[in-house]
Amino acid sequence: MAGIIPVRQGEIDGLCGVYAVLNACRLLCVTGDERISTDLRWNESKRLFRTLCLSKSTNDLFPDIVCNGTEGPGMKRLIAVAQKWAAQHSGSIIESAQPKLHVRGGTARDFFERLREAIRVTRGERKAYILGLGPPWNHWTVVRSVRDDDVLFFDSWGFPLSDCDAAPIRAFTFDRKARGVETYRRHLIDADCGFLLTSRPK
Repeated sequence: MAGIIPVRQGEIDGLCGVYAVLNACRLLCVTGDERISTDLRWNESKRLFRTLCLSKSTNDLFPDIVCNGTEGPGMKRLIAVAQKWAAQHSGSIIESAQPKLHVRGGTARDFFERLREAIRVTRGERKAYILGLGPPWNHWTVVRSVRDDDVLFFDSWGFPLSDCDAAPIRAFTFDRKARGVETYRRHLIDADCGFLLTSRPK
């Protein structure tokens, strides 16, 4: 697992939702002997990507999603396709939930403290959280873990644009009234757009 890297999207397309689901599955799904499964994982990732794009359940999202991305309802459909694929082609069953992690007046630190508890695993589990970010990113990303002061991502576009794939908790906000440079310095969390994915062996 330590050597797995996220699949990257193009620089100007709106497919971050597809890639977020794909990358979450790369973290969650068991695909044979993981000591020798690098190529297998890559090939299965390509097959899952094709399934996400060509499934009858998501077909009507295209081609608009390529330029404009998708919102929560579209993400639910993409996740449902991935769940079905995982059940058929991997050794994992994936469950999806949308826990309420933000309460009125709560801070980003409050949110991530709750998320840290939500993604705490028990024996045999793997978890990842698909997080929606507001302007200026308008981006879907995958949270891999939450530490005391920062958040570790598994992202398709290089967010948070750091060498360690981590961003400090203080860099996030729920303040939609932020303007100008401050908006770009702090990442706006879309509290209503998040999906907790849990995988367990069949």
